[in-house]
Amino acid sequence: MVLGSGPVQFDSSRVRTVKPGLGESQGYHLSPRELSTIFGIEGRRFGNLPSRMVIPVLEGRWYTENWYMTNGYLYLVEPQAWVPQIYHGETIPVSKFTTSHTTETKTVSERTFNAGTSASLDIEAGGSYYGVTASVKSSSSIEFKVSTSSTVTHASTTTGTTGDVPVHELMVYPILQCKVIKKQRIEYTINDHSDELKWGWHSYDDGFWDERRVADTNLSEVKKLAYHPVPMSGNGLPGKAYLLPVPQVTGTGDVEVTTLLSRKGWKDWYHYDVAWEDCNDLTIQVAVPNNSIAFRPMATWTILNSE
Repeated sequence: MVLGSGPVQFDSSRVRTVKPGLGESQGYHLSPRELSTIFGIEGRRFGNLPSRMVIPVLEGRWYTENWYMTNGYLYLVEPQAWVPQIYHGETIPVSKFTTSHTTETKTVSERTFNAGTSASLDIEAGGSYYGVTASVKSSSSIEFKVSTSSTVTHASTTTGTTGDVPVHELMVYPILQCKVIKKQRIEYTINDHSDELKWGWHSYDDGFWDERRVADTNLSEVKKLAYHPVPMSGNGLPGKAYLLPVPQVTGTGDVEVTTLLSRKGWKDWYHYDVAWEDCNDLTIQVAVPNNSIAFRPMATWTILNSE
């Protein structure tokens, strides 16, 4: 969809919504019943999300001389399911647990949970279109306050029925599985000294930039969706570029995206006119540790009963 010469209109309330359900757990397997009993995770309580979201998965690197390159894809996706990533820690007998264990804070690298994901999302504002922000998946540490579940309390106060059963340390981390609807190849270079921005050999042609110019004054509120610094792994000078996937709602409530680029020192934007590609049978997973509509990272000690 091509942007016109006038103001860009985007009414986020017209975007269709979907309610991703609870998917099968990954890592250490827990059944839906166990997820509910141990962590209080119930798919019927999850909130809605926009039916279309844009997720950048980009990598930056030195290219030549003073030039750095950024390449990868923008993915236009539909959320499908919340996937609980389960990590199993220690296992100790209930007798030892009840005599020596106290509530503790445990620090674990997020790579333990998000190694198989493509990016990270923050979901705020009730899951509205403007409340979804993508970033590079984190490799920092995450703190869990490890609590004691009611199953351990029950075992420690009931005699003659449980015996010296094992107590398991479990952690859960939220991942969102998404179906890729379309993808757009991103590849541009930027100069560390001059801040010059280029994509493709035609960037040097007369009239190239004037033909693609979109006035900043035409974008109004939609500029809130711009990425700056541009999220990427590696170093493609993310602080010198601006990336703006501009959504527009079709008559059916679907979303088409026009990508704009700008750079440090420029006021206006320029249409990045590489075509979007339709995708079939492609899914990606994104880490969503910060969200207000499904579940957040949690940890506990618990006893697992036979089902």
